[in-house]
Amino acid sequence: MTISTENISIINKSSALIEREAENIATCMYKHMFEKHPEVKKYFHNAPSNQHNLLAETIAAYAVNILNIKMLMPAIKHIAKKHVAVGVQPEHYPIVESMLLLAIKEVLAEKASDELLAAWKEAIEYVSSLLIEMETEMYKEKNSH
Repeated sequence: MTISTENISIINKSSALIEREAENIATCMYKHMFEKHPEVKKYFHNAPSNQHNLLAETIAAYAVNILNIKMLMPAIKHIAKKHVAVGVQPEHYPIVESMLLLAIKEVLAEKASDELLAAWKEAIEYVSSLLIEMETEMYKEKNSH
């Protein structure tokens, strides 16, 4: 999976706005996710108290570095290791993806055009695919020992 050139351009143009609103987006995303999908709360029992700040930083870094995703790979690998440690599975990603898009739409309000939301949907799904791929390999390695 990749992100289309058009969507990379849209995300790049929205990066300052997303960076400015990243903390509100992260807070909103967790609020909705825990209300609508309480079953995922168990994956956050050992999360740091500043988990929403970490997500906000990740969202902002992704938006700002969308033209150079390779730069983010060490951080993405770190996230994958954390996910494997707590047992996150591929079926959890659609929950996070939909709640993150809902949060972007809610926080950005009228600035969240259909075009912007479609671009972010593709970008979020791309990162999810990278994480799932890394985590699958990590689980295989973990289970082979």
